[in-house]
Amino acid sequence: MKLIPFMITFFVFHFSNAQQVNEIQASVSYLKQHHQSPKDYVLSKFKNHNIIFLGEDHRIRENVEFVNQIIPELYQNGIYNLGVEFGASEHQAEIDSLIRAPQYDETRIRKIMFDYHSGWAYKEYMDLYKAA
Repeated sequence: MKLIPFMITFFVFHFSNAQQVNEIQASVSYLKQHHQSPKDYVLSKFKNHNIIFLGEDHRIRENVEFVNQIIPELYQNGIYNLGVEFGASEHQAEIDSLIRAPQYDETRIRKIMFDYHSGWAYKEYMDLYKAA
């Protein structure tokens, strides 16, 4: 009697493991055939979509720097809107004037960021406004 539960568990596990291997191999094959840099991938999505959501682990510099680096290319491709969750709508008019100003004012953006929530006032997040 004790052998039957073991056999069922073994076969379920073996099937699941084989299925995972097949899915991984299919994914690797797809990535090899359709390779794009992260920047090119994001830009390509705007060919068929008006809105793209990028998820990021908060406060990880490389994630925010990636967005910072693609802002000029977004602009060159006619993409002029960037929504972020670490700002406050009540500051939007001031942020718009800061972005459109002939010169970047770090003191102003620092005040805006700290006024909203000091937890978001990281240099990398403030640099997004500078890039914009």
